[in-house]
Amino acid sequence: RSARSLAYLLGKYKNVKTEFKGMSFASGKEAAGVAGLILMEEQHQIFGLRLQVRFPLEGGVVYVADAVYIDDKLEPHIVDFKGCRTREFINKSKQFKERYGQAIEEIG
Repeated sequence: RSARSLAYLLGKYKNVKTEFKGMSFASGKEAAGVAGLILMEEQHQIFGLRLQVRFPLEGGVVYVADAVYIDDKLEPHIVDFKGCRTREFINKSKQFKERYGQAIEEIG
């Protein structure tokens, strides 16, 4: 493989881009996490699973959650599969909590 295609596959933080059920994910960790959530939804443990959900924040900034779902107690969950906590994520996470009153669940 060329250096350019290798850089694309590895991504910014050396994550390996992964495909699962025809969907592309930024990392194997994210793909595995989503696979687990899909299984939980199929078993009716969670409901309304949505992937790559966009949330507007202050100043035209957008946070994209890896997954959003409702649990069996009807509580909403906003999930981000993290391998590396970046300053950008920390800032967006703070803005998200201020705007929506809910913390992002980091799974890493």
